Amino acid sequence: MPEGFGPRSLLVILIVGGLLVLSAELFWRGRGIRPTAPDGAALWARERDHALAASPAAVAILGSSRVMLGLDPELIEEEHP
Repeated sequence: MPEGFGPRSLLVILIVGGLLVLSAELFWRGRGIRPTAPDGAALWARERDHALAASPAAVAILGSSRVMLGLDPELIEEEHP
């Protein structure tokens, strides 16, 4: 760990990060933007059921970071039509 980085520094980082998230949340909610669906097991189950109904052999890639790692959609389509 860098010299001078200790519990106090970690506490400051957590407080500043929390304040940034809170201010962004208050800003967008103040402009009338609200979450469209509460996240939870029921929401994930519903989305899974929608995907399975569309194509029982579908492959779901979760998270944009996986896509950015260089997955080739055409090759995946060839392997898993």
